[in-house]
Amino acid sequence: MCGPNLLDTGTSLAIQNVALHDLYNLKASQIVSALNADCTAFDKNNACLTASGTYTRVGHDQSSEAMGTLIGGYRVNSNLRIGGLIAQGAGTGGQNIELSDIPMIGVYGDWQQNADGTGFAAHVSAGFQESDVNIQRQVVSQTFAVPFPPFVITVPGSEAGAGDAELYTRGSAAILSYGVRLDEGLLTPYAGLMETDITRGGYAETARPGVTDPLTFKSLTDRQTTGVAGLHLDRKVAPHTVLKLTGGFEHDFGHDIGKNIATSALGTSTATFGATYRRTRGVASAAAAFEVAPLRTVTVGIGLRQEALGATTSMTAGVAYQIGF
Repeated sequence: MCGPNLLDTGTSLAIQNVALHDLYNLKASQIVSALNADCTAFDKNNACLTASGTYTRVGHDQSSEAMGTLIGGYRVNSNLRIGGLIAQGAGTGGQNIELSDIPMIGVYGDWQQNADGTGFAAHVSAGFQESDVNIQRQVVSQTFAVPFPPFVITVPGSEAGAGDAELYTRGSAAILSYGVRLDEGLLTPYAGLMETDITRGGYAETARPGVTDPLTFKSLTDRQTTGVAGLHLDRKVAPHTVLKLTGGFEHDFGHDIGKNIATSALGTSTATFGATYRRTRGVASAAAAFEVAPLRTVTVGIGLRQEALGATTSMTAGVAYQIGF
């Protein structure tokens, strides 16, 4: 049978899902990082500024992005600080996916019982980003062997349709913690809730040579309500150096995920998006903060996250410069 068919078109959507998993996991990692943003060095003007650069890679090197972030903070009083961030990324959305980001924005507020980090603390935050993506389907073919004369026939059963869509990433978080002073260090258990929503808007493939049956896709949403818990440890290892370690886990109490559904003149093709899904995930990070001058700190670190879709892991490495004034 020549030309596209529903069976092979459905297979091409399942292949597309693998790349979309990496894209969604990339955006999940970035929004969680934004929800944890903070700026903690203040001087007489009660202001703080952090500039950072990070690189995040997800899955099998299919989806990655470098991102620059600017965080500003203001100390309202000795217990309360507020702030916001703006971040711009450049990278690849995955196999057959082109990614173009509009800057991410975020806001946060922190209340702390004691200025030295001990006692109770609360952190609330929210973030949003819109991205443009161009998605191309992979061609799926069927191979038939003809016994006489012996040769093989390859017949494409799907087409390399492509189209442009919007990708929306939203998140919010509320985290409680309690700091305990140790010898040359601070141990802070934390627990809280996060809500994330990543949605690819519906789109129609554009007309192009070789595509006789373009598809129209419905929107695809991955929404998670997640409990988080873990430990932060800040320990002074040299007169001007602090080692920062974090270990914890995330568990989804609620998870609403759609299906990758497309229609065309031939009918409807469907591929389950969350077929491989990890409900409970581990997170860990390690960093070193160097005080290069009073109220001026350079931090370098690396973080690892188990991601929900496709049972993959993300890795983020970065460097940040913080100044209080």
